[in-house]
Amino acid sequence: MNVSKYKMVLNPNNLQTNNDKYLDIPIELKWSELGQDDSIDEIQQRTVEEVIGKPTDFDCVRFGNKTYPFTTKTDINYVFNFFDSINGSLSNPTSWINSYEQQGFDINETYFISNSFAKSFFKLDLYDTDDSRTQINYLTLIIPTNLSTKIEIQKPFLPDLKPVKIPKFTLDYLGNKESFFIYWLKNTNYLNLTTFYMSAKFFNAKTGEFIRLTNRPFSSIGSFKFNQSEYFYYKVKLNYSDYTYEIFDYTSQNNEVRKGSSSDPINWYQYVNP
Repeated sequence: MNVSKYKMVLNPNNLQTNNDKYLDIPIELKWSELGQDDSIDEIQQRTVEEVIGKPTDFDCVRFGNKTYPFTTKTDINYVFNFFDSINGSLSNPTSWINSYEQQGFDINETYFISNSFAKSFFKLDLYDTDDSRTQINYLTLIIPTNLSTKIEIQKPFLPDLKPVKIPKFTLDYLGNKESFFIYWLKNTNYLNLTTFYMSAKFFNAKTGEFIRLTNRPFSSIGSFKFNQSEYFYYKVKLNYSDYTYEIFDYTSQNNEVRKGSSSDPINWYQYVNP
C-alpha cells in the first residue's frame, strides 16, 4: 500500500488570524463504468453484423422501354417465327413462319384457347454475359400465349372472319403490360450490373418441350458451328437516369442497332438442332 505523507506547519505569527488552510489530496478517479450500456449495444450490433452481415438495400425499381427517337412511342414488339418442318428448307429464310401451327397447334386450339395452348409461354432469360460457360441468369420474363396478337382469317369451319392468335406481341405501359417492365435493383452499390444479354425459349405445353430461339434464321447463320454469343442473344441496357431500358441487336464487333419498335421488332427464330 502506497501512502503519501503530508505535514502542515502553523505559523505562530498568524495564530490569531482566521486564515484557512487548504490541502489538495490527489485521488484517482476512473470513469470506465460510465457508458457501459452503450458499449453493450455496440458489441451486440457488431456481433449481429459478423453473423448475418450488414443490411443491404435490395429494393427494386421498375424500368420501362425508352421512348423511340423522334416519337412518343414506348411499345416493345416481339415476333416469334417457327420452322416449317414439312415444306421448309434451312437455306430458305421464308421457311420460318409467324404461326403456332408449326408447333402443332391447329386453328381451333388457338381460336378457342385450348388448355395446352393457354399453358404454353415464351421465356426470356437475362444473363450477365453472353458466354454460356460462365453466365448467370439474373432475370426471367414470361410472355404467355394469351397476350398474342390477333389477326382476322377465314377458315372453313368459321363462317366469318375471326380473330386468331399468332406469336406476335406488343407490350406497353397500357394494354399488355405483362413482361413489359424490367424490375431490377434500385441501388447499384451491391451489384453494379446495367447490361444484360437476353435469350429466348418457347415452352410447348402440348409436347412438354422447350424450344430454343435465335435472333436470325438458320439461313443467315449458314453452319451449325457458329458463334453462339452472336446469334442467341439480344443486348438489354438499363438507364438509371430515367429508369428505362433499350434492347439492341449486336454483332461480335459490338455494332449495336436498337430493336423493338413496330417497324423494327425483336425477331426470334426457332433453332433447328441437327
